[in-house]
Amino acid sequence: MKFAVVDVETTGGSPQAAKIIEIGIVIIENGEIVKTYNQLVNPGVNIPFYITALTGISNEMPVNKPAFETIANDVYNLLEGAVFCAHNVNFDFAFMRIAFKNAGIEYRPKQKLCTVKYTRRVVKGLKSYSLGNLCKRFGIKNENPHRALGDAVATAQLLSFVQSLDHSRVINELLKNKGAEFLLPQQLDARQIESLPDTPGIYRFLNKKNDVLYVGKAKNIKKRVRSHFSVIPESARYQSLFKEICDIKFNLSGTELMASLMEDHEIRQKWPPFNKAQKQNPPAYGVYEYTDLSGRVRLGINRVKNSYPALQKFHSLYAARTRLFQMVKEYELNPQLVGLPHMSHFDTDIEVHAKRLALWKKHLNEQNEYRIILQKGRKPDETGFILMAPEGYKGLGFVPSQIDFWSEPSKLLKYLQLKRPGHLADRLIENLLLNTPQPQILTFSADSFSLPEQDKGWLK
Repeated sequence: MKFAVVDVETTGGSPQAAKIIEIGIVIIENGEIVKTYNQLVNPGVNIPFYITALTGISNEMPVNKPAFETIANDVYNLLEGAVFCAHNVNFDFAFMRIAFKNAGIEYRPKQKLCTVKYTRRVVKGLKSYSLGNLCKRFGIKNENPHRALGDAVATAQLLSFVQSLDHSRVINELLKNKGAEFLLPQQLDARQIESLPDTPGIYRFLNKKNDVLYVGKAKNIKKRVRSHFSVIPESARYQSLFKEICDIKFNLSGTELMASLMEDHEIRQKWPPFNKAQKQNPPAYGVYEYTDLSGRVRLGINRVKNSYPALQKFHSLYAARTRLFQMVKEYELNPQLVGLPHMSHFDTDIEVHAKRLALWKKHLNEQNEYRIILQKGRKPDETGFILMAPEGYKGLGFVPSQIDFWSEPSKLLKYLQLKRPGHLADRLIENLLLNTPQPQILTFSADSFSLPEQDKGWLK
């Protein structure tokens, strides 16, 4: 079997932004090193000081050296037909693939091998699997660390050493996957992915200290997590995340909406370093009351302005207009006086319209109801629920099917997980109510329902 053990030195950590400055390749056939290749590469950009400090490669050294495009065919011919092998293969392969692409060459090796993952599978329980520490532990001498050929030769020797310990032929199993396993983070076992459920929920990527690095939601947890590792990470941010992931935890949610609400709460509770900031856009549109020049009381939709209080607020124009249509039907208002098209079956008299509009406003001001929006449970013998108070979203939970909460809603309190209220949660629920033809909702008076303190619920 032919292996091409590769190491590249670069101007930075992101294959999308940084460039290769040196390539080292060691060709192994039948367990023997048959050829080595080493070339400084003109990156066409400045080499940062910290890269020079690490590698010893200054801006002057590659000035008269070829650009990658010039040597691309030679490098391709050297790699062709070989297993692409590197210590943290995702990093080196991502740089090589993009460099080849920029040179007009599509490079797709049939198999890839990562000596970090391979060593982890064969020699278990080490504190560190960095190239330097492994060389020190196994007595491998790196003549020129942090230079491409020096690291490539050391990696080749490490590969041969681990193969000598691999009595179970783990390497055959890994190569049979055609490199798919090596798209996973170094410290993550493929079996952890396979054990994930294919149902809705949230998942967390954890580091070795069990700190949460990233929280995500999914309609299918296993499929979504796999998608994170379906391509080689090319951004510096993603590569940094991959290096730290050691474990995956999850919680089932029953529905995608429940997963979204759980994700929103957890991100704003823990602020994981690799999650983007939650966009907490406040309601953008409001239903306003005004009197026209003829003295008629009207309703209209406008952008929310803090100086002019709205009767009701919504996150989208569609939601505001839909609510007006509902009000026309519920209170038999005159549609033309609430900014809607003429509807002959609601041709309400102007004075009657004013009285019914006043009734709606009274009901709005006296609103003192809780609503429970029912959802699918995490398993067949339970029901999920979302609790909405008069002022907005309060939390969610899962109740066993044998509990009779229909006649006594207060029984749900035992199963309620209070959550941080927020504009995103309100918008998610608003969209559910707008887009679900007949949502299952229980309504009851707030007087019969006493919530625990919200702050305690935030800890859940």
